[in-house]
Amino acid sequence: MALHYPAGLDRETATAYEEQLTAYATGALAAVPGLRLIGNAPGKIGVLTFLLKGTDPAAPAAALDDIQAQSTSATG
Repeated sequence: MALHYPAGLDRETATAYEEQLTAYATGALAAVPGLRLIGNAPGKIGVLTFLLKGTDPAAPAAALDDIQAQSTSATG
């Protein structure tokens, strides 16, 4: 069952991996012109909030939803 999967993970390894992914994503997004990351708390989890200059905040969210839907339908 999917809900039992996280219980079988080594917490320290999973945390270290999430920190690496968050650092990578933060660095990659920082290089996007006009993109401003919101929040930089220590120990931040892998959820990144951002604003993209010159766009309606809903536009990037809709684009990411479309990408997710395409990815899901391609693997499903």
